[in-house]
Amino acid sequence: MGDSMVPTLAHGDRLVVRRTRRLRAGGIVVARHQEGGPRSAVEGSPASAWLVKRLVALPGDAVPQVVAPAVGAEVRQVPAGMAVLLGEHPDSVDSRRWGFVPLKDIEGVLVGRLGSTGR
Repeated sequence: MGDSMVPTLAHGDRLVVRRTRRLRAGGIVVARHQEGGPRSAVEGSPASAWLVKRLVALPGDAVPQVVAPAVGAEVRQVPAGMAVLLGEHPDSVDSRRWGFVPLKDIEGVLVGRLGSTGR
């Protein structure tokens, strides 16, 4: 995990994720990497195919202003089957760059943290 979720989460945090399709805006989710995003790797492991971001909008919700440049200023609502994911850090690579993320790419929600590996 990169710096996009600092200070909420940090490098080396071990996360407990529940696979579910029941999603709520405001929660932290694990999703498949989107095209155009950097893939960070934990030392000694391959680059991650997963990303951890905050789910900020679901289908039918208003499109956050920070995402408008990526999706088009005329789009007012998140379309069916899509979501908006943002990191905590303003320089996070997220829906501000990719636009909408398919709901099918969200694998689960963060339910806890087991501690840190200290990396």
